[in-house]
This record gives sequence, structure tokens and C-alpha cells, in this order.
Amino acid sequence: MIKMNQVIAIFIRHFYLHMRAIDRILDIIFWPNVDVMLFGFTGVWMQQELVGTMVNTAYIPLMGALLWQITMRSNVDLSLGLLEELWGNNFANIFITPLRFPEWVLGMMLLGAVRIILTLVLCSLVVWLTYNFSILILGWYLIPIFISLLMSGWMMGCFTSSLLVTWGRRIGIFA
Repeated sequence: MIKMNQVIAIFIRHFYLHMRAIDRILDIIFWPNVDVMLFGFTGVWMQQELVGTMVNTAYIPLMGALLWQITMRSNVDLSLGLLEELWGNNFANIFITPLRFPEWVLGMMLLGAVRIILTLVLCSLVVWLTYNFSILILGWYLIPIFISLLMSGWMMGCFTSSLLVTWGRRIGIFA
């Protein structure tokens, strides 16, 4: 039986740790926007090269960059959470408590979902202000796309976490 108070406690613990570290804040704000700007400039260049076509190719890399943030961030948040526990030699200490591994994973998934939504909103705002393009053109299709990309990122994160649990910190580059 999963106890939601333990899931919320893991979420709050890691949320406070993330909000106090400048590298984690930059991971939400700066690097995703660097990706979006890079692919936005690539899309603008593609559009200038394909002047005679009817397809607006400038938005294809932008949409890909925005949607890739969902999968990448959900993967990274889950696997880096476990790696941080291993780096801090806190892995055994956490699981001595009544906390179980599925509760820890759900807490990290909840944190990842909050971070992804924040990242997606900030990146979408930058794309809208810079390129006059909105991810909301997908309409209601955005919900199943978001859920499927989120779940695929979580599955990659679970796979990476299983590698970390099996081989330890030396395999941390996969995270």
C-alpha cells in the first residue's frame, strides 16, 4: 500500500533541495531555453533556405525542442534523483525508514512533473515572445502527447535507475 504522505515528503525534500541550488534552477530556466533558441534559429534558417515551399518549416524544430523537454526532463529528474542519493551516501538511510521504493519513485515523478510543467511554460513563453509560435496550436492533442512523452521519459528514467542500483555510481554517466 502506497502512503501518500511519504510520497509528498520525498517531493518536498527534493523540491527544497532543488530550489536552493543554482544549478538546479538553471536546469529549469537556462538550459531548456538554450535548446529552444538553438532549434528556433535552425528553423528560421531552414525557412529562409526553403523560400518557395508552402510548408512553414521554421516551427518543426521548435515543436520538437519543446516536446523533447518533456521526455528528457522526466528521464533526468528521476535518474538524477537516485544518483544524488547515491552521491550523498543517503540511499541506505532513506530505505531504513518505512519508506518503500515505489513511494520514493512516485515522489520523484511528482517532482519531475512539476519541474517539467514549469520548464514547458517558461520555454513556451520564450518561444511565443521570440518566434510568435505557440505550442497550444496542438489543442487537445497536447494532453495525450504530453502524457505519452512523460511516461516514456519515466520509463527511460526507471531503466537508468535500475542500472544505477545494479552497478552503482560508476555507471552514473547514463543518468
